[in-house]
Amino acid sequence: MVRLSKALPLSLVVLLSACSSGKSTYQRTVFCFDTVTKITLKEDNKEVFDYLERILLRYDQIADNYQPRDIFNVYSLNHIEGNAKVKVGNGEDEAPVELVDMIAGQLDLIGESAFHFSIMLGSLSKKWKDSLNEGKVLDQTIIDEELAKINDPNSGYGIRNDGEGAYLERNGDIELDLGAVAKGAALDSCKAYLITTEVKDYIIDAGSSSILLGEKSTEDGLYSVRIKDLPDATLKVKNCFVSTSGIREQGVTINGKTYSHIIDPFTGSAISLNDTVIVITDNGLMGDVLSTSFMNAEVEEIEEVEKKFPVKSLVIRNKKIIHQHQDIELY
Repeated sequence: MVRLSKALPLSLVVLLSACSSGKSTYQRTVFCFDTVTKITLKEDNKEVFDYLERILLRYDQIADNYQPRDIFNVYSLNHIEGNAKVKVGNGEDEAPVELVDMIAGQLDLIGESAFHFSIMLGSLSKKWKDSLNEGKVLDQTIIDEELAKINDPNSGYGIRNDGEGAYLERNGDIELDLGAVAKGAALDSCKAYLITTEVKDYIIDAGSSSILLGEKSTEDGLYSVRIKDLPDATLKVKNCFVSTSGIREQGVTINGKTYSHIIDPFTGSAISLNDTVIVITDNGLMGDVLSTSFMNAEVEEIEEVEKKFPVKSLVIRNKKIIHQHQDIELY
């Protein structure tokens, strides 16, 4: 069993908007991950639109931790009493490979690093959300109880192969939440599919918190991406993912302090160190994990991560840029 540590489920805020070519484009909207996702293509290709929509809706079903769906999902796993051992497969009571890949992907990423991230605080996230909806700060006793579950050495998620097949395991009194990785993982799958087609000019904007960009049909191929927290700043990028975390849209101010959906993985607090984090990378799941993690990271920590992984980040605190990767240019 590979054990996870730290914590964080979340849904990201709308901070970016991407502009496609001035020429005609075609768009389809898909409601998934509790937001409107916009697929924009240069050509009106129904087959591609349909396939991308199926990918997005499948990941949406699998990552849902609030209700059962037509497929074994996070809710299904969380509601198995006691320790769980679920065979990986396509059967009604089997864990789909996409679910396993999301868990394994972030395990591989954070396994050797002290990231401010985990998928195991689903229960604490819900309790924070309920409390903030009532205009109250969650009681520290409840936070401590939830953190104790996460820090229990017998708690965790893992993938095991016992010779008869692969199994997804969950040990301990914990709830999985893949809100911080599902969009990125879905966009990774979309990108893998698009590579098999001749489609190159595309934008898939999953609520603006996770954006997949192809190559624009212009000489330089670059899309312009505007940053709401920096009204006069624009990114110019192509063939990449732009992942954003922030407190702008979902923040709740109580007694002068802003609380959000982003939970500090070490303390259980809902007050983030940074206001907005933008990560540019070639992997959607990685971008989503790191933009979430960096919300509670100091600049020195972020710079160390940038040395290990192919990512570029921009961090805003108190309306000022406190970190800008040397390869990020603002226009």
